[in-house]
Amino acid sequence: MASQNLVSVDNRPLTVRLGERFGLDPQKLLTGLKATAFRKAGEISNEQLMALLVVSDQYGLNPFTREIYAFPDRDGAIIPIVSVDGWLRIINSHPQFDGVEFAEAPEQEELDGKMVPRWIECIIHRKDRSHPTVVREYTAEVYQPPRTRRLDDGSVKTYPGPWQTHTMRMLRHKVLIQGARVAFGFAGIFDEDEGQRIREGQAIREAEVLDRAKPLVAMPRAKSEAVELQPLPNDREPEIVGPHTESSVDEAVDGAEVSDGD
Repeated sequence: MASQNLVSVDNRPLTVRLGERFGLDPQKLLTGLKATAFRKAGEISNEQLMALLVVSDQYGLNPFTREIYAFPDRDGAIIPIVSVDGWLRIINSHPQFDGVEFAEAPEQEELDGKMVPRWIECIIHRKDRSHPTVVREYTAEVYQPPRTRRLDDGSVKTYPGPWQTHTMRMLRHKVLIQGARVAFGFAGIFDEDEGQRIREGQAIREAEVLDRAKPLVAMPRAKSEAVELQPLPNDREPEIVGPHTESSVDEAVDGAEVSDGD
């Protein structure tokens, strides 16, 4: 198939080269990765799989050990997700990497009942630069609250995740990833939080487009009120109830008594 003829820098199809790397023939490579490298139930196309393999090959990541996997997005493309182990691999494999440090804010704030530093910094050193790259992430911007689910009885159940059980570790992971992007220019790969937010953003945009595409419904026009004559005793003139014409208002003014204000 056409997608399997993608040629790498050594003029061999990518599936052949990666198959040799993992000790698999190209067809078994495709079949195995479709079952393990995507977080989606359903059919995965060869084009989606090849897109993931290109990124995997570019960064030297192993999709079988979950260093890299993918979310198919809502447009049929993929969102390459690199796990923390994958990020550590590409950082440590970079020839100019010369160490990393972390620093925490002296002040703390409360999130979901836990005291955490207000920010955390990643300091990455490169051999070819005289000054380190320093990136700061604010905890309130990257922290993920626990998931919740409404039960049949109306109550809400909370499911703590890694952000609640290992908050400081997750903060270090987030700032390390952002520091690596700035220091080494890694592009086109995301962590899982970012991948989920991309999909959520696509869903919101789709909903907005559908909402704008709805046909406008004409509102029914209000019926004009009819003038209604109320039956009155014979000694009184009929009173007009409803919208008054200009002439009826003038007649009412002319016939009104003028009071001296008492």
